[in-house]
Amino acid sequence: MKALSGIALFCLLFTQALAWELDVKPDNQENPHNQVWVGSDQALSGVEPYLTWFDMDAKPGAQFQSWQAHHGWSNGLHHIFPNAVDLPVFEAFPITTLASTCPVEHRCFLAFLALPPGASPLNPSVWQEGALFPLSIEAGYERMPGQVKFLSESDYRFYDNYRPGLESGVMDDAVLAPTIDAAPMEDKDNTGAVDGGATVETEKPDIFQVENHQLWYVNQRAKKLQIIDLSDPATPSLTTSLRLQGYPEELYLLNGRAIILQADQDKARLDVIQMDVNGELKLQQSLELPGYFMESRRRNARIYVISRVHQEVIAQEPQPVDGIAPDVTDVALVCCHYPVEQLATYAVELDSAGQLNLVDQAQNDVYSPQVAIFNDYLVLAGRNPQDWRSSQVQVFNLSQDQDALVDAGLLKVPGYIPSEFHLNVSNNLFRLVYGSEDRSAGSTLGIYDLQSTDLPLLGKVSDIAPGEALFATRFVKDTAYVVTYERTDPLWVIDLSNPAQPVITGELEVPGWSEKLFFNNNRLFSTGIDDQPGTTEATARVRRFSMSLFDVADPHQLSLLDRLTPFKDTPVNYSYSPSTEDERALLLDWNSGLVAAPVNSYQAEQQNYLQIARLQNNEFKDMGLLALDVPAERGLLLEPDILGILSGQSLLTASVLNDEPKLLGELELAKNITWLQLAYDAQAKPHLWAAAYGDSGYYRFYDYDIGDTNDAEPQPRQHWNLDKPLRQIALGAENVVFYQNSPLSLQALNLETGELSPVFASDTENNAYQQSAGFVVGDNFYFSASHEANIRPLLMASEPVVKPNMTDDLSSGMPEDMYYYPTALEWQLQHFSLTPEVIKEHSALSIPGILIAAYPGPLFVTQEKPKRWNDAMALNLLTLDNKQLRMLDSLRIEQCDYYTTTYTTQGLYVTCSIAMPVNIVGTNMTNGFAPEYGRQTHIFHFQITDQQLKESGHWVFDGQWYIRAAKDQRVLLHKQAVYYYDVMWPTPTTDNADICQVYVLNDKQAPQLQGTVNHCHDTRKSAIGTQQVYHAAGFAEITAEPINPPMIQVP
Repeated sequence: MKALSGIALFCLLFTQALAWELDVKPDNQENPHNQVWVGSDQALSGVEPYLTWFDMDAKPGAQFQSWQAHHGWSNGLHHIFPNAVDLPVFEAFPITTLASTCPVEHRCFLAFLALPPGASPLNPSVWQEGALFPLSIEAGYERMPGQVKFLSESDYRFYDNYRPGLESGVMDDAVLAPTIDAAPMEDKDNTGAVDGGATVETEKPDIFQVENHQLWYVNQRAKKLQIIDLSDPATPSLTTSLRLQGYPEELYLLNGRAIILQADQDKARLDVIQMDVNGELKLQQSLELPGYFMESRRRNARIYVISRVHQEVIAQEPQPVDGIAPDVTDVALVCCHYPVEQLATYAVELDSAGQLNLVDQAQNDVYSPQVAIFNDYLVLAGRNPQDWRSSQVQVFNLSQDQDALVDAGLLKVPGYIPSEFHLNVSNNLFRLVYGSEDRSAGSTLGIYDLQSTDLPLLGKVSDIAPGEALFATRFVKDTAYVVTYERTDPLWVIDLSNPAQPVITGELEVPGWSEKLFFNNNRLFSTGIDDQPGTTEATARVRRFSMSLFDVADPHQLSLLDRLTPFKDTPVNYSYSPSTEDERALLLDWNSGLVAAPVNSYQAEQQNYLQIARLQNNEFKDMGLLALDVPAERGLLLEPDILGILSGQSLLTASVLNDEPKLLGELELAKNITWLQLAYDAQAKPHLWAAAYGDSGYYRFYDYDIGDTNDAEPQPRQHWNLDKPLRQIALGAENVVFYQNSPLSLQALNLETGELSPVFASDTENNAYQQSAGFVVGDNFYFSASHEANIRPLLMASEPVVKPNMTDDLSSGMPEDMYYYPTALEWQLQHFSLTPEVIKEHSALSIPGILIAAYPGPLFVTQEKPKRWNDAMALNLLTLDNKQLRMLDSLRIEQCDYYTTTYTTQGLYVTCSIAMPVNIVGTNMTNGFAPEYGRQTHIFHFQITDQQLKESGHWVFDGQWYIRAAKDQRVLLHKQAVYYYDVMWPTPTTDNADICQVYVLNDKQAPQLQGTVNHCHDTRKSAIGTQQVYHAAGFAEITAEPINPPMIQVP
């Protein structure tokens, strides 16, 4: 820092709180000069006020200019009035304009001071009031007492910031409904076919089944089988559950037993579970099959499991043949081994005793398969591993009792097969629709003879919509409905009654495209995308989920009856529904006409919705969007007018009586706990506060009763539902605030009264680059956000910036009247007052660096890393007086490679990582290194005393350590393994393994090891109790891990 005789030294030591207002604002266009605005919130008696311009880098005698009421600006230090005066409280007003400009790279300030008569303005300790406004970018980087605007270090960016007219510093201004056509079953005339006197039953499984008013649900997120009583649909209740070992994917109810198929690392796991007479779930059998589970289908008592199997193939060294050297261009021949991925199909059968038995298996080379089951056939279709532009289809005959998987043929086609709905079997005919990879050949429908394993082609329709992509397909008896898309959505109708000569009989062009098609009584229902802007929208590109209804009674005269597009004519121009990819996510009841589809959009306020509608008189009756905290997985029709909405975290019930959706009740099924903190109230009662995260933010807040400190599974004593999901949390002694930055929204909960405030939502655009964590102090909430600073007043108060030398590629093509100017970063303190009735936003204030702590007073600690300090970290202490932030103290921490800070109510921890010299020669070495001395961690503790930051503790640890949780003087430290590479040895050496330890850090004492735990999470997910560390474990909720005392106490 450059020195200024007298004033600089006093400024660095001065800590008195000041409350005058000072600002510099541009005047109007006719008089483009900076105006000086002054104001005061306090009345003063008998003071001499100063308005002084000073340059910290000027030569002696040219440092000061002062403004006097009757003379204007003059050199030297002069008070505004000839004599001492009484100053009342007054609103800010423009008092004068700046008469001088700050030289380039000088640090100039404007000071507005109030002093006792005869006192020197060079002695800040006698200032009764004062404010300093920087008049140059260099001055904005200073940290002076009374300073009211701060810039943060950022490179000048000339090359990508230029504006016209900047001269001389002046700048111009579906599943429960039985009639849903869900999986691609055989056509109605072939369903329920008789096989040897018995009816064949096929099934594509789901994640739930309803039987005898009981909902059996495999909760994938909680990894549980849950049984829900639906006898009173308005108030469902959880009767029992069973934790599962793997990740549950599918559920069958068969012969009084549940069969759950799970992905369990590199194997497929099938659990057979039965409910006993007491209503408890009992695991009867677990069958494990090699390979990663993908999906399954059922035919009668046989379940066909499809898994992905990886194998390592060892390449044999090629040998010469007839004296000719082998061709080794194949990578498989020149390396020792290579991976091969195959598809494994297992046939398992449930016997009369309730045991699953493997009866057959097969493997084939199909990638990313589409799986479809029919009465007598299983079809697997996917990419050809030898040629990704083509696909191959494996067909199995399932009709043989003694041979569950009979190879019925392998078919290769030049294109892609989008879904299982593009596959169909009817009367020993295999029918297939595939699209060409380059689209030039359009799509093709082929009909093949299943009575021969060669699968001969009987007939086809080729060149369907050349240049367009293939989307939805639905086979209905002897008709195929096919959707292609490029700019519009042609719906094609193809007559299949003559397998040798299928023919296109109809075509309808509509905007957008369809992903899934469902047929009933000459009506075709589709889910897809509407790409047309609404009548009031100017944007040209939209992609919104939509549902359409077509009349297909006359294949020659197709018509679009109606279309429903949620968010049409709204700012939300993108939305998505899982029902476009998985038909099981759609509830479509043809009998009642009820439709329910999940809809998601990151642009919408709630993000997750359920669109409810009714098909009535060939039209959609829009019943509205039901806002949800978490995405809906399935819709269930519990009763004619009661819906169930199933997600991984809850089951909601809603009435649709009179076509007016209304939520009835909620059953919580799982808690995704991702945030927790331990705090004590005024009566020293412990509260383990926790929050559940949904798809778009925290939506529920819990108060867990940890009671006895030995409780391993704490239970919530109370919870609150937020009005909207929010992504961040700040906990204080009296309030907790839920908030998010984009768009800026807040909601506060008073922890003493249990009252939730209304949601505060800012109506201004948030253009922050970065945002700090939030802090709650009493009934106030603070955070800081960085923006590009408004440096126009500083530029107009300074000499013009010299245009830098630009390379030709940066300056070429730029007009001569483009003048380059620097940009700077400014952090601003955002302040909100909290009441149960309303959250009030205050004006943002300039603050030096990112906010890292806030304490009663209010007092604020910020962190920054000024480049002029040679990468030392600065900690700044500030206070807020009468709408002005004032610097109280600043200190620096040097020689650290990496910093982290941890806030507690008792003080601030700073973790400083230092790279130590690595010894190359010595006796205690590994590959020439001494990894235990490779890095060192210093932990500092700072407290605020007499409005100054004071170091109260300093501890040193070998290795790389992080603070994962802190409570008073106890910290959870995580030592991460560090890998070192020797230039002579490719194998890394490790600085031990990960270690999680709880230490007591008493001021001025050596760290005391309390014990060890097995897990370390980040600071939002761990809390230190008396004898345990609590972890936010996601859908496993909260786990309490005992702190294991050390076998030998380490000093």
